[in-house]
Amino acid sequence: RAGNKKQQTDYQDYFNLKVPSDWVAPHKDILNYFSSANAVYQSFASCSQDPVKAYMATQALPKLMTEGQITQKAITGEAKSIGLQ
Repeated sequence: RAGNKKQQTDYQDYFNLKVPSDWVAPHKDILNYFSSANAVYQSFASCSQDPVKAYMATQALPKLMTEGQITQKAITGEAKSIGLQ
């Protein structure tokens, strides 16, 4: 549970970041990805209490991985557009 508290704090810190207007969409994508990933991993963490929920989380993994790749490409594209890569 301590890890979950840290994740919530990190998420909130990231949520509160002020980003340039051209980074708003990638920023939201990142937040959505982290929120989805947290839900999946929390389902795994509680598998002994709710095995059906954990099973459903395994079904969500392929979509989560795809979303992560899409988000990474968007971030990379934005970084390149401003000369960070």
